[in-house]
Amino acid sequence: MIPFRPSHARHRFFYDYCVRFDPLLSHQAPFLGFITRVSQHTPEHPCLKYSLAAASYANFAGRYRSKEATVAAVESYGAALKELSTEMASPSVSNIFETLVSICLLGMYELITTPEMSERGSWIAHTDGASALLQQAVENIKTPDPAISGIYHWIFSQMVRSYVIQTGARD
Repeated sequence: MIPFRPSHARHRFFYDYCVRFDPLLSHQAPFLGFITRVSQHTPEHPCLKYSLAAASYANFAGRYRSKEATVAAVESYGAALKELSTEMASPSVSNIFETLVSICLLGMYELITTPEMSERGSWIAHTDGASALLQQAVENIKTPDPAISGIYHWIFSQMVRSYVIQTGARD
């Protein structure tokens, strides 16, 4: 069994979800590559910090069956939800993108920890909140950031998934 260390969990999360090593696909950005960029530029944003920890620890816990990582993931998830609630009560234009990435990470946590998504899960609430913030971001954007397209792609894909779950649409 691999011992749990927060830094190892974070590195494993970035390896699993945020980087691409296939040279044939080097012209494409990794699907969650925007998380790397935003987390490097604003590492002390409280909601982002806790959300990244929750998703990283949950990924580590699932991969290595670590009870210690599971406990740390749940604690970080609770702290992230508390911070997110505060941010959503009065969203700041200067923090919109960090909050959007936090919501994406909370969605990742829920996808990692919940084998079957329910129609009424908090994941849909995160998608709805991200949609509201996305609308505010579009209205206030001055200079496009390359990470923004990754965030938009993630949120759009989650909105489509939400629609499919809510309407019962199938392949």
